[in-house]
Amino acid sequence: MKVYHTHTDFEKLLELLKTAEKELQVKPFIVMESTGHYHKLLFYFLRNSGYDASVVNPIQTDSIKNIGIRKVKSDKVDAKKVALLARLGEIQPTNIPDEDILGLRSLVR
Repeated sequence: MKVYHTHTDFEKLLELLKTAEKELQVKPFIVMESTGHYHKLLFYFLRNSGYDASVVNPIQTDSIKNIGIRKVKSDKVDAKKVALLARLGEIQPTNIPDEDILGLRSLVR
């Protein structure tokens, strides 16, 4: 499912996460790649919805790019690589300050 930065899509994603949590009987571990400022809306939405989300630097996720023989680049392939890194414990989460600190930073800039 593609998730656009709309409240409707975020709510659909939340329903999918809740369904997965119910079926698997475990809370999903969410990892997302840092994308400038674009990931922040989803990150805070998930955090405010009770999920732990980890943001990783693209340099970390790029470290596994040579795992396959063929050089395939797509969102699905990238997502699988991020999931593999998370499963192997090779991802260090980025420190994301709370919303108040981010607001102050924006005012100063």
